Amino acid sequence: MNRAKVHLVERLKWGEDILALTVFFTMVFIPAFETFARIVNFRGIPASPVLVQHLTLWIGFLGAILAARQNKLIALTTTPLFSIDEQFQFGRWLAKVVSFVVVLTLMWGSWVLVKIEFAFPVDIAPNIPRWFTQTVMPLSFGLIAVQILIKSTNNNLYRASILMMALLWVIIGLTGAFQDDYWLKWIGLGILCISVLYGAPIFVGLGGVAILFFWGDFTPMSAIPAEMYRIVVSPTLPT
Repeated sequence: MNRAKVHLVERLKWGEDILALTVFFTMVFIPAFETFARIVNFRGIPASPVLVQHLTLWIGFLGAILAARQNKLIALTTTPLFSIDEQFQFGRWLAKVVSFVVVLTLMWGSWVLVKIEFAFPVDIAPNIPRWFTQTVMPLSFGLIAVQILIKSTNNNLYRASILMMALLWVIIGLTGAFQDDYWLKWIGLGILCISVLYGAPIFVGLGGVAILFFWGDFTPMSAIPAEMYRIVVSPTLPT
């Protein structure tokens, strides 16, 4: 990797770290300030509980980016999956392909959700639209996908094989091929199980199952991130 690329990667890491620290500090500061404001009878921050709920969403996804960068996404194996293998192992290659495909699909679903929210904006707080808070989802999934592709190998042919399998899934998804075939779900579930056993992150297994059944039921992929958003910004989580 040349000096320019190294500099770009380092700046990106710095930006991720600063953003994560800023979000975490803000998430802690708002409740503390609200408590102090009530004691001294000051005016608090408008919609502060809702802001904290959405900051929970941000800190969760930013944490996932940092975990992917450090190859510490939660998995069933102790050996990091997204690292360079000395020898080709089909199981690990399959796990990397499945992880990349699932993350890309979740990124696409999140992007569709953001576009829908942008077309029909709703403010969660004064001058803060809901679609803005949701942009962290496609951006995070995109950065995780890039991390998977970069860290998995230094071999361009290996990367090309991952991209080709992802392209195949895109073609199947766009054309609707095999969408009515029930047997494909079971094959997909088997592939997901093998991938998880070979080190694919837990969220890839869960997300992959959701993608398979939602896709087979002709449900838009945006329904998955929409449900993720609904659960994460639940009022019970920040408290």
